[in-house]
Amino acid sequence: MAQILVVDDQEDIVQFVVKALELQNHNVTGLTSVLDLDKNSLPRFDLILLDIMMPDVDGLQFCHEIRNQVDCPILFITAKTQEADIVQGLTYGADDYICKPFGGQRTSSACGCSLET
Repeated sequence: MAQILVVDDQEDIVQFVVKALELQNHNVTGLTSVLDLDKNSLPRFDLILLDIMMPDVDGLQFCHEIRNQVDCPILFITAKTQEADIVQGLTYGADDYICKPFGGQRTSSACGCSLET
């Protein structure tokens, strides 16, 4: 069972991802803002799923800021689907990129692969 953090400003997406990962027996923390996060808790997570376009904090910048504080995989979940966006996300420190809209199987599969590495 992995400790997973999900951050997306859309509550319905957070709830969907949390439920999909809990069905896989993971312990999931879902937040709608990184401002609600205690950055000291970051090292306890085995995986972080992070939206890019959030109103309070830019997900790319947040990923870049925390990349040296965590050694777990970071996956972006975002509506930014252009190849340049994906490359930028990977350049900022993400390990994978899940494009919206996505289903539960895609989410579980990407998380499973990231947790195995």
